[in-house]
Order: sequence, then C-alpha cells, then structure tokens
Amino acid sequence: MRTPIAAGLAFALLLPIAAPLRAQAPPMPDLDRQRAEVAKLAWMIGEWSGEGWMQRGPERHEFTQTESIRAALDGLALIVKGEGRSKSDPERVIHRALGVLAFDEAAGGLRFSTWTGEGRSTVAEVEPTAAGFVWGFSTPSGRIRYTVVHDEGTWTEIGEFSRDGESWMKFFEMTLRRAT
Repeated sequence: MRTPIAAGLAFALLLPIAAPLRAQAPPMPDLDRQRAEVAKLAWMIGEWSGEGWMQRGPERHEFTQTESIRAALDGLALIVKGEGRSKSDPERVIHRALGVLAFDEAAGGLRFSTWTGEGRSTVAEVEPTAAGFVWGFSTPSGRIRYTVVHDEGTWTEIGEFSRDGESWMKFFEMTLRRAT
C-alpha cells in the first residue's frame, strides 16, 4: 500500500517530465481556414452524370459516369463517390472510386485521399484554380495529374501521365453535368 508521502513523491518526480510534454502539444487546427479551403470546391456538392473514355494499355474504354459528392464534418471534408460503367455493356463496372477531399494541416494544403474498386489507393495534392482544380500524384514510373474545370453546371476532367514532368499524354477524359 502506498503512503501519501510516496504518492506525493512519485507525482513530484513525474511533474518535470509531464510539463514539457504538455508544452509540446501541437496547436489546435485552424478549423475556419480548413473550412474556407474546402469551400473553394463546394461547387462539386451534388449529383453528376455524363460520359467519357479512358485508355488502359492498348484498350480504350468508353463509359458513362456518375459522381455523388457530399459535404462532411461540418464542411471540413467532401466525400466523393464515382462509378463508371461500360457504354457497350452497362452492366459492367469499369471503374469505381471513393475519395475524401480535405485540408491537411501538416502539409498546409488540400489533399485528396482515394480508393478504387481495383484495390488501389493514393493521397494526391490538390491545387484550386480559378476554373476548378488540379490534383495529382507521383507513381514509380512518373506523374499523374487530373485537371478539373467547372463551368455553369458542367464538370470536365482530363487525366494525363508524364514520365519526365514536361511532356504529358492524355489517358482519360470525362464531361459531367449536374443532375441535382
């Protein structure tokens, strides 16, 4: 059984260790800043549908696309769900993805964390532009970027790949219209 003196002594010995740990706690995130950054892409919220194409190796796949975007965490994030179905065989899903778009306090910018039905995932940098945004990431063989343009209820997105960061090859394009 501990005596009050022993407990007090233990507390006194731990206090010098605990005080610096508390002083080193990270500052609270600036939630207003985070919401303001995510709000730059609030035009995405809603239901979208359209069509496009993607190149996978020598095969070009034409698809119909739906995107469903919702705000989450009181405006701190956007949840993006997309599904592409083959134009020639609408029962066949050729691409399914889930994404969370949010501000990363440590990185000081927007990030887009994505997962696909093919088992792939990535965390991409996001740069808002006057007309939409650009998001992209590095791969072992180069860099992928997507350029999104929003204009009067239309969402156009182009995907490109570059081995050297200078010459780009388009492998994806879609055009969506706001459904709701």
